[in-house]
Amino acid sequence: MNQSIITADFYGTSIAIIAHEGRRWLTAEQVGLALGYKDNHGISTGALYNRNKRLFRKGDTIVISLAINSSLSRPCRLFSESGCVKLGCLSRAKRADEFLVWAARGLKGRRMGKEESCCIEPLSAKKERLADTLCHIEHLKPNGKGTVKITREIEGVVLWMRERGHSHREIGRALRISAATAQLLERGKYPLSKEEAAREPIAFALKEG
Repeated sequence: MNQSIITADFYGTSIAIIAHEGRRWLTAEQVGLALGYKDNHGISTGALYNRNKRLFRKGDTIVISLAINSSLSRPCRLFSESGCVKLGCLSRAKRADEFLVWAARGLKGRRMGKEESCCIEPLSAKKERLADTLCHIEHLKPNGKGTVKITREIEGVVLWMRERGHSHREIGRALRISAATAQLLERGKYPLSKEEAAREPIAFALKEG
């Protein structure tokens, strides 16, 4: 398999990004490094993934044979942009919010040089988080066509992510909906099903951390 490694800056930490089949991926070890886990970066990230494996879907993570040297390789789990966004949502690390936004913006498919900085402006010092009982990934319910069912929860998450500075395109990639759908949901003009329209809008609670 054709793979190449590029590096990007995450607030002073050099992160290795694997370019594989036209997309960008991070290993569990690199995710843990970005999140600031002190020891066993890969093991800590792997444990986070294993506890929430049901929330990850095709395209969020893959296992490939990663070359160690010219003659040896080992199976390695990689996380895509959407997979890293989910890990950022699920993690309670102090840098989780920053990593979530960085992953959504820094792991896009545009071509990068080997030493390009992907660092973005820091978030506000007032750390924002979803309420403990609500993680937006849990509300990605497939409909009969195998795509995401648009619910009041999805609507609430779109508004939450817009408040945090995500573009409609970034939201669409993270939630597996179109940018146009995200825009309609933000404006309150998306044609919800009768069942969902009858429900009250959901406002995701934010707390300081």
